[in-house]
Amino acid sequence: MLADKDFYQIDKPNWMSGQPDTLWYTPGCGVMYSSGQWADSYCDALHTPVCSNVTGQNVAFVFINTPMSWTDAQRYCREHLTDLAIPRNLSENEKIRAVIPGGVYSWIGLYRDTWKWSDGSMYVFNRWTSGQPDAGEEKCAGAMFGYSGYWGNWPCYTRQPFICHHGELLFCLISMHI
Repeated sequence: MLADKDFYQIDKPNWMSGQPDTLWYTPGCGVMYSSGQWADSYCDALHTPVCSNVTGQNVAFVFINTPMSWTDAQRYCREHLTDLAIPRNLSENEKIRAVIPGGVYSWIGLYRDTWKWSDGSMYVFNRWTSGQPDAGEEKCAGAMFGYSGYWGNWPCYTRQPFICHHGELLFCLISMHI
C-alpha cells in the first residue's frame, strides 16, 4: 500500500469546476479526466480504471482498458497490482493523467464516505471562498449562498439562516430575521 502519509502533498484538490456534484445520499466515486482534473461519478457507472503498482518507494500507474464499476476496479487493481491510483502529489497526478487516453474518464482511488482514498486515508475536502477562513472570533462556518455555496466563517454569536436535515431526505431552510 501507499503507506507514506507524509508524502501526500495535494494542498489544493484538482476538482473540475462544479465538482464534486453527485447527490450527497448516493455513493460517489472519483474519476480523473484525461486533462488531469477530477470529477465524481456514481460508483456503479462504468469507467476504465488506473491502477497503481508499488514496488518499494517506486510507484507506476497502469491504465486498464476495461470499463467496470468503481468497486470492481478497486478489486481488480488490488488483485493484479496494488490499488486504484492515488495521486499523492502534483507530480503523481501528472503521471496518472499521462496514462489516460484523450477524452476518457478513469477511476482513481477516491470515494465518498466523507471522501476518502481507497487505501483508507482521509481526503480533506474544503470549499472555502477566497480569503476564508480568516482569524479572530470567527469560529463558526457555513455555506454562503451568495457565493455559490462556498464556505465562509463568522463569529458564532452571529444569527444566520440555517439548513437542517432530519432522516434521509428531509431538508428545511430556516430564515431568521435579525
